[in-house]
Amino acid sequence: MVRLNSAFTGFTGLMDSIHYAKRIQTALITNEKYIANALNKLMKN
Repeated sequence: MVRLNSAFTGFTGLMDSIHYAKRIQTALITNEKYIANALNKLMKN
């Protein structure tokens, strides 16, 4: 039972790290619509 609990704790920690990394990426990556809009404006000029 202790091994199972330890494995679950490790898995939970891994999933928490993955979710945290995704949040960072989402915050840092520019929105595709914003980029498309900016490129369209540049092409018109």
